[in-house]
Amino acid sequence: MTEFDTIIPAAQDFYTRLSANNTKAWWQDHKDEYDAALKAPAKSLMADISTRLGALYDEPFKSKLFRPNRDVRFSKVKTPYQTHLHMAWTINGADHGPGWFFGVSPDYIRIGWGWMEFSSRQVGTWRDAVTMTKIPELLTATGAQLSKPELKRVPPGFDKDHAQADHLRRKSLALWVDGTSTGIVDQMMAHFETVKPVHTELTPLLA
Repeated sequence: MTEFDTIIPAAQDFYTRLSANNTKAWWQDHKDEYDAALKAPAKSLMADISTRLGALYDEPFKSKLFRPNRDVRFSKVKTPYQTHLHMAWTINGADHGPGWFFGVSPDYIRIGWGWMEFSSRQVGTWRDAVTMTKIPELLTATGAQLSKPELKRVPPGFDKDHAQADHLRRKSLALWVDGTSTGIVDQMMAHFETVKPVHTELTPLLA
């Protein structure tokens, strides 16, 4: 077990208890535990992965730890705190580029890469890419699970039985794998290396 593997059991235990007591009072009573057992090691993990990604892609990476508070203004669910620990990396903090992700909750350990949302221009470029380049083959070659397409129908201008119908219905792209509780750094970097050919081919098109 590496020094970072303690994050996973600590997070799953913490968020199991939070799920049963998702209140401001409980959070305030356990905030010191969150800071010591989750936030501090997460920041160390993010710094470590930033360095490794920088070496793998020859680019400067910035990391982000997602805030524990939920935005409940427009949500039917009013519980105040997230029940997962999520972090992300982007090249030099770019807002509209791809992201590298890691998340842990009581129900999952997940490693991913992709775009959370294509811009309107990127949607058109994406559709061209999946019909005119080797992107579909590269996606399949990763062996990763893909996020579900957002659109119910193939967009106008394409046959409903198009060979890339599922990809044409996308407005985002995420390639992810399930992780296990030990050796998480090696698992993360293995996935990030696996998706590198997709990143190399697709990112310049969507830039």
